[in-house]
Amino acid sequence: MDGVLWGMLIGGVLLAAARLAWLMLRPSDSVVQPAPDSLEVLLMPEEVSGLEGALVRFFVESELPWTPRGCVLWLTVITALLYLLAVLAGLQDGWFLFLHLILGVIFVTFLVLRRNGRLNEFRMQLPDVVSLLARSSRAGLEFSEALGLCEKMARGRLQGELQHCRNQLLLGRTVSGTMESLARRAQLRELGLLAAVLSVHRQTGGALADSLDRLSQLLRDRIAFRRQMQAASSGGRLSALLIAPAAPLLFAALLLINPEHVQVFFTEAIGRTFLVLGVMLNAIGIVWILGLIKMPR
Repeated sequence: MDGVLWGMLIGGVLLAAARLAWLMLRPSDSVVQPAPDSLEVLLMPEEVSGLEGALVRFFVESELPWTPRGCVLWLTVITALLYLLAVLAGLQDGWFLFLHLILGVIFVTFLVLRRNGRLNEFRMQLPDVVSLLARSSRAGLEFSEALGLCEKMARGRLQGELQHCRNQLLLGRTVSGTMESLARRAQLRELGLLAAVLSVHRQTGGALADSLDRLSQLLRDRIAFRRQMQAASSGGRLSALLIAPAAPLLFAALLLINPEHVQVFFTEAIGRTFLVLGVMLNAIGIVWILGLIKMPR
């Protein structure tokens, strides 16, 4: 590697390290961010848009106290440090890119599985929350008091969301407005149904407890339907998991057994072009398959 690339690499690492040092050592009178264990970290902004908004939503749904800028910064630093170690160890650039791609796929898979697990946990708690609201309505409790009981029963991000809703009610916001705000943040159809039931009851009246009981049963039916859909689409997901790593693993095997056959992908311009094209087509195929078997929110 020539001196220009070494200078750019070392300069990038130094800039990233300086940025991290400033974030850790900045003055105490600056804005204090919530602690990672705080429930406020788990709240979703009501208006998120663009790439940064999509990343914010992904991290909140995964219940990770990360920010897009901080995540990109850490990934840049880790990539630069790994590249320095690869250069010092004499590892070829092709091997480094391949191993880095594998690590990136494992990391993204872990995040996606964590997000799906947290969303399922969020969704699974909703029928019990609605049922508790119905029982509290029959007992004559105020809606804010009923939310307090649900908050004690809930776990994870749902607990933080219910606490936020209860604080909004104590500040004077209407019940329908509070629940509609929750539905916009979470973007789950189940919460939209709950907000609609409360809004209709506020406008027309009626037996709220009976409506909430029927909604609780409806949510349980939806959960059962989702489980049936997951069982029916398990074959497609398994096919995606088996087909997706087939080409990278075959490429790695050729690189180990007979590197002369794949050396052209690293030495020739047309080979590098086809390598990048193959990676892109493989990624597009994975996204296509996952889109076909994606469960509705």
